[in-house]
Amino acid sequence: MNGGSSQRATGSLRERQREAVTAAILDAAEAVVDEHGLAAPPMAEIARRAGVAVGTVYNYFPDRDGLIRALLHDRRAALVPRLRAAAEAHAKEPFEAALRGFLRDCLTLMEERRAFLRIAFELRPPGRLTDKERAVVNELRASLTAILGRRRRAPARVALEVRVVAAAVRAAILDGLEHGRRFTDDVDALVDLLLDGLGRR
Repeated sequence: MNGGSSQRATGSLRERQREAVTAAILDAAEAVVDEHGLAAPPMAEIARRAGVAVGTVYNYFPDRDGLIRALLHDRRAALVPRLRAAAEAHAKEPFEAALRGFLRDCLTLMEERRAFLRIAFELRPPGRLTDKERAVVNELRASLTAILGRRRRAPARVALEVRVVAAAVRAAILDGLEHGRRFTDDVDALVDLLLDGLGRR
């Protein structure tokens, strides 16, 4: 038996196990923080839901703040390619269908990560974003630029439209969090309103 192959297989298995435990802890932390808030999420409850010992949580994350930072980083990193995929899924559709479809998919994706968004907004109220936080915003704006730019408007006009639509997405999320509504509840009415404004001149 090849010793090098055996070591690689063992290393790969350990890596997969570590990734699985990390994912379980992050999922549990997201649920527990969503229920208990950021002030004092019970680490024992996070461990219980993840199916690990409390000591294991601390083996993977140095402290509560480190766990929350890792959670936010993981969730943001996962959103970027999914936003890109949502835009690509509507790339060949006519303008209105592409905008409507992308915004529906975008808000559906955000709904799936509702707990993360609640945590993120609680941790950092609206204001200056860090580079990591801006990656999601930048991907959203890039996707919107590709869709809105199809109408061959002046670049400054397209940039303004992108800011308006991105702000509408943010408003839908904040309103949904505040009032306990799904982010997608008014997506068609929102798109109609945006299209009325975007198409006026």
